Amino acid sequence: MVTPEFSLALNPGNYLGESPLWQPRENALYWINCENPPEIHRWAPAEDSHTSWAMDQRVGGIALAAGGGLVVALSDGIYDFNTGTEALTLRVRSPLARNVSLHECQCDRQGRLWVGSYDHTFTLENRNPQGGAIFRLDGDTLVPVIDKISIANGMAFSPRGNTLYVSDSPTRTVEA
Repeated sequence: MVTPEFSLALNPGNYLGESPLWQPRENALYWINCENPPEIHRWAPAEDSHTSWAMDQRVGGIALAAGGGLVVALSDGIYDFNTGTEALTLRVRSPLARNVSLHECQCDRQGRLWVGSYDHTFTLENRNPQGGAIFRLDGDTLVPVIDKISIANGMAFSPRGNTLYVSDSPTRTVEA
């Protein structure tokens, strides 16, 4: 029996670190710290470099941009983020109510960005508020595709790309 050995590669001290994204051209790992404080992180193991960028609001997800940099889902909209200049440019505002943040995102095989949401009215008494949605970014428009989402998490596409899986955390279900 082989007993694996593990060691800590990096401790960024994240409160809610998630959404890891490998950038093969840079040999770097990107991820987000959703809140407390909201940040985007980059770690390049070969260079042993760690960079973080503070965001001015809750960050829900990231995706690689076609021309370099990142596409970022912040609470109030989708932004382009230039990691070199740190320029954050609004692409489209969220159509959701103020109590619902854009959240997790994922690209499909065609390169389209799909974005979920997080309904902050979720409480122990209101376990399934359903004030959010899942959108597809078409150009500079967020097109609603699925409604009545409370907290979209774990977005992924099937290997053939014809099915989107998403968990709605409060209901403890995975939809396809």
